[in-house]
Amino acid sequence: MAVVTENNVAQTGANITAYLVDSSEFLSTNDADVDTLIGVVEFSMPVNITQETTNIDISFNVSEGMSV
Repeated sequence: MAVVTENNVAQTGANITAYLVDSSEFLSTNDADVDTLIGVVEFSMPVNITQETTNIDISFNVSEGMSV
C-alpha cells in the first residue's frame, strides 16, 4: 500500500498521511520502487496565514519510531 493515514495521532487530534513514492515522485507500485517517504500532517488547530504573517515557528516531537 502506497498511502497510509493515521488519525488522532497520540490523542492530539492531529492526523498524518504517509506516501511512499518512487524516484519519479509517483506513488510506488511495489516495495522495490520506493525511493522516498513523504509525510503530511493535519494539525488539530488550524493555522491562519495572512499577508500580515511574517514568521511561523513550527515544532513537533517524534515519540515513536518505525523500521522499514
